[in-house]
Amino acid sequence: MGRYLDLVEAEMRRDPEMREGQAHYVALCRGWPHLHEQIAGTERDCFSVDRRLPAFLAWVEEALAAEQRAAGGSEADDRPRAPTPPLAQPNGGATVR
Repeated sequence: MGRYLDLVEAEMRRDPEMREGQAHYVALCRGWPHLHEQIAGTERDCFSVDRRLPAFLAWVEEALAAEQRAAGGSEADDRPRAPTPPLAQPNGGATVR
């Protein structure tokens, strides 16, 4: 969680006009894009609505902790991971609607 909070601080320094919810959302997007995809557009998405920040933070804390447990790492090892490539699509990757 420490690395995540460092990214939030960096975003707020980079753009002082950014709201807190936006800084948190952008930090997650930059550091953990695979997690960002899971929260974008949900009731925890705090980019547009700062009052969603507590739910967002609770979710992020649990998601980062779950990644640590799955990786067998420690709390100190919370560096962003490279996004995993998408699984091969049997239809060649075409979107079916």
